[in-house]
Amino acid sequence: MKKIQLSVIFALCMLSNWSYANSVVCMQTTSGDFCVELYDETTPITVTNFIKYINDGAYNNIIFHRSLSGFILQSGGYTVNDQVELSAIETNPSIKNEYQLSNIRGTLAMAKLGGDPDSATSQWFINLSDNSSNLDNQNGGFTVFGRVIYNGMEVIDRIANLKTYNFGSVLTDTPTIDYVTGEQVVQDNFIFIKNAEQLIEDANTATFQSNYIITTIDAGQYGVYNGKLKLTQTSPSLEFALDLSLLTVSSDDAIRQSTLSLSSGELVIQSLKLSDALILKDVVLKLSDSVTFTFSLESIDGKAL
Repeated sequence: MKKIQLSVIFALCMLSNWSYANSVVCMQTTSGDFCVELYDETTPITVTNFIKYINDGAYNNIIFHRSLSGFILQSGGYTVNDQVELSAIETNPSIKNEYQLSNIRGTLAMAKLGGDPDSATSQWFINLSDNSSNLDNQNGGFTVFGRVIYNGMEVIDRIANLKTYNFGSVLTDTPTIDYVTGEQVVQDNFIFIKNAEQLIEDANTATFQSNYIITTIDAGQYGVYNGKLKLTQTSPSLEFALDLSLLTVSSDDAIRQSTLSLSSGELVIQSLKLSDALILKDVVLKLSDSVTFTFSLESIDGKAL
């Protein structure tokens, strides 16, 4: 599964104290990527339901099917194939309404049927403005279970500002790109969520603490080491220096969190934890100074910075 590109988030987190104890889900769309923090403790039923759809792959290759200017941007229900045939995703049983938090701008909430508070299944929406006076006071209140974080609302606003068209059925207010009235609509005219995933730490994950990347380094024939790379520069690029005074030999059976190729000068960290719930994948550092063992951040998830 293709991982989310989070280069901007990486840089921001290096320079801030942002930390999220709740679950974090990131979505890669055809108009940019965004992440949401989920309210695990406040809305446990809703979060569990949402993450199940994520883990089942149900939100991969779905579209934003409804956009109401200044109100909401909605997804979680439908996909369109290359023949422009609309189909609904398979849904799980409806869940109990957990309304507690207000529907303010940037929050993530469940869509449901009118007159039935406990009818939410897979569809969700993002509030484009403060809708608390409306959505908090009807149908048992609409359950807010997360919020868009970092600069994600820039992506959401960009999608919400696209022109909408009525293609019939459930596509009465559908955001499109490069569609011309009167022409045949094609798959590329829709805004897709190509991939959605929860950021999860595992045993192969390096960490970033107190301005150090802490990782086991597999240097091939030269052995496996426990290493720390200190953040030494933030502009114009992020640079890290391997602290040789803290380098120690690791056991042969240690988990390899990163690999170092002395021939290419690349240090590849397969998973890097920045905070309690923020983890980046495939972080590549390039050796820029062989004397000081300084590395420059080159790419994240295969995308150059």
